[in-house]
Amino acid sequence: PSKLVKSIPKYIKRSVVTMFRIFNTYRPLSFFMIVGSIPLFAGLIMGGRWVFMYMGQGQALHLPSLILTSILIILGSQVFIFGLIADLISVNRQLLEDIQKKTREIYYTNNQK
Repeated sequence: PSKLVKSIPKYIKRSVVTMFRIFNTYRPLSFFMIVGSIPLFAGLIMGGRWVFMYMGQGQALHLPSLILTSILIILGSQVFIFGLIADLISVNRQLLEDIQKKTREIYYTNNQK
């Protein structure tokens, strides 16, 4: 028996969560684009289905599917926007780390003289 890993499923779960967090931290735009594309494409497919049915029957039937289509498209768009904001925050974090590194280098070179 291992003292580090109590069970393999718990270890796998913890590792997958860690991988998602790292991917989300260092590549937020691609992470949110992948996550946001799922509801967006589902909404577009359902919207296309609704338009096809509307053209065929000439009546605005299947209103619940139209509402679900709207919700999915809005959800996908919001996740894309969250991805853009997360990417901007990531770039800002990288710039702040560079500034902090350069500031420390200047500080240490001035104090060693």
